[in-house]
Amino acid sequence: MPSSNCVNVQIRIIRDNCNSLKDEIFTLSKGTHNDWRINHKSAFSATNSTMFLPSRTDVLEYLHNIFDLLKVDDERFQFLQFDVPCYPVTMVSRSDVLVGSQTFDNLVRVVESVLYNWPYDVEHWSAGESEST
Repeated sequence: MPSSNCVNVQIRIIRDNCNSLKDEIFTLSKGTHNDWRINHKSAFSATNSTMFLPSRTDVLEYLHNIFDLLKVDDERFQFLQFDVPCYPVTMVSRSDVLVGSQTFDNLVRVVESVLYNWPYDVEHWSAGESEST
């Protein structure tokens, strides 16, 4: 039987491909007052942080800021993984994530498309079930 869950965008910073405990995870979801919630789970801190952004423009600026910081980070990451509703999960290497690069522009465009057409629910099917069940 399908179940409904909140839809979100997840960006995972993979620093060690062999140890997911070192990943940093950013989760973007629609807030309750036409705003956007970003939760950051850091492998380097015991706490999670959450912030609310009032507009799509602010979300895109925040995304740009993350990538700008990653470019100068001394503890380099190996991959970024993007899990965006209605798109395939995408993993890109560090060398492909440069502000102004075609890869970066494509990733931002995908996130932006979801911000303007946010799906509220997603159906999850158990293994072995068909949609007609």
